[in-house]
Amino acid sequence: MNNYKGTFVYTICLLGLTLFPACLEVTTTSQVNTDGTILRTITFDDDSASIYRGRFPIPIDSTWQQTIQKIDEKTFRLSASKLFHDVDGMNIALKGTMGKTLQFQFALDRSFQWFFTKYRFEERNLKYFQFDSIPMADFLSKEEIEGWRIHEIEKKPFASKGDSLALMSAGPRFEEWGRRNVFEPVFSAFMGGVRMLNDPRLTDSMVLKHKDSLYVHSADFVTGKIDTLPFIFARILKTPLARKAWNANAQQINELKEKITLDFGGKYVTNVVMPGLITASNAETIEGNRATWRDFKDYAKYLGFTMWIESKQVNWWAVILTGAVVVLLAVLLAVSALRRRRLA
Repeated sequence: MNNYKGTFVYTICLLGLTLFPACLEVTTTSQVNTDGTILRTITFDDDSASIYRGRFPIPIDSTWQQTIQKIDEKTFRLSASKLFHDVDGMNIALKGTMGKTLQFQFALDRSFQWFFTKYRFEERNLKYFQFDSIPMADFLSKEEIEGWRIHEIEKKPFASKGDSLALMSAGPRFEEWGRRNVFEPVFSAFMGGVRMLNDPRLTDSMVLKHKDSLYVHSADFVTGKIDTLPFIFARILKTPLARKAWNANAQQINELKEKITLDFGGKYVTNVVMPGLITASNAETIEGNRATWRDFKDYAKYLGFTMWIESKQVNWWAVILTGAVVVLLAVLLAVSALRRRRLA
């Protein structure tokens, strides 16, 4: 299983460089209160330059209470917190921007059931991988995709060694999906440059005839060293016009380069603190009324990931009120019975 996980991590590294420092550690905690308000606290641990530069993968503004403290010789911590009156306010403040920050969606449901109030909180990390030319399902089965979530994020054990080996075999196909998924828009941008160049010595049909060969020779570079591709294309197509075609559509190529290099590096941990007793969750660990998720960032990058948690809180006022009503009824029945005996 470690080989399987390593293959995915290796592929993830191939699919993009880090926009944010790899040493960044981000911990978020959402405390859900009984009245529906939510206290959101985020800590960013990194070196002093990164912390004071204030460039973070999660959107925060001046409405957040912020403090900076020194943790050790090399590490500083920015703590930001904000009390949201409802989940709608969280959705507005933390919706983020595709291609620039992480994006979130939240949901909170409260169900009053007299003796108990049930709560369900959801926090969804939206995917930020921006290439959708080829569905992942073309290379991986639904069971393999689910297996990544179940065994790598939720840490559920395999039923057998055979199941582990079967899932591990998905690694090479995941790599192939990643390369193909990026190559297609890159190739399309190159074709756009060919049309802009409009030179009869390099036509659409000539390029399309060599598409498979272009992919084979550029697959190892398409997700990280895109600037190498003009030279590879020129060699395979046997014409320096290929490099001119790249330059002709430089704007779109540069936009693709930004998408390829986008990755919110570092380690991420998410905590949710619920009212009452936790009754169900897909969290990796649960301690008291706190649920914690780790190792979800890479999965969320490609597919999004929803963290959910349910809890139940006793409404003691309802219990006491019901008890008082029962006692009162019992007293009234007893008094009524005594009166009937006296009259008899």
